[in-house]
Amino acid sequence: MPSDADDLIALLGALDRVDSHEVGVGVVVREMLERMQFIETVDEALKWDREQCRLSPGQRLLAMVVAIVDNRRALYRLPLFFQTRGVELLLGSAVSPEALNDKAMARALDKLDSRKDRGWEDGIGSPPCFLACSSGTPEPAVIEVQTDRP
Repeated sequence: MPSDADDLIALLGALDRVDSHEVGVGVVVREMLERMQFIETVDEALKWDREQCRLSPGQRLLAMVVAIVDNRRALYRLPLFFQTRGVELLLGSAVSPEALNDKAMARALDKLDSRKDRGWEDGIGSPPCFLACSSGTPEPAVIEVQTDRP
């Protein structure tokens, strides 16, 4: 019959195989934007070549939003940021930190900037989604997600 000591040894042995990552608030931000269909909306709104891009503009902009919310602002440091934060948990298993370099981020921002001349009205409706946060008390903020998708 196994003793408590045997159970403890088995538990400690299992903990050696656990891989931990610091993710900060990024998982919450990613989940919220995923529910808003952020990646799909951005990818649909911007012109880009699926054959030439390793990551879509929506994936790159999601990475940027996650990093900004976590107080990382320098684009050239994003690969290092995501290496230390568990990129699989924050952005998915198909994303490598090296693909989030400053040139890739700049291309996504250029594509987004090209939309401002045409406005959001050409083909996808008014701004595809927005976030309304309100909190007048020390209680947690109420977050409402609105989108023009069915």
